[in-house]
Amino acid sequence: MTRIMALRAGEIDAAQRIPMPDVDGLRSDPAIIGYEVRVPMIRHVAVTLFRKPVNDVRVRRGRPRKGFMPRMAK
Repeated sequence: MTRIMALRAGEIDAAQRIPMPDVDGLRSDPAIIGYEVRVPMIRHVAVTLFRKPVNDVRVRRGRPRKGFMPRMAK
């Protein structure tokens, strides 16, 4: 059962991380009272240090430049 289904069925009282496309549907449901809380997001980036270009310590010590991250992801 998804979080949305569980909310509508009364199986759960609260849910976090509701996908934005589903939020509008929940807002229109009179049986559901919603509270939105905006919080800062924290994103984590994991990088393997055994592949080029990040296996070079000079690259890791350098300042990130525009377009650097997409090249690292490949």
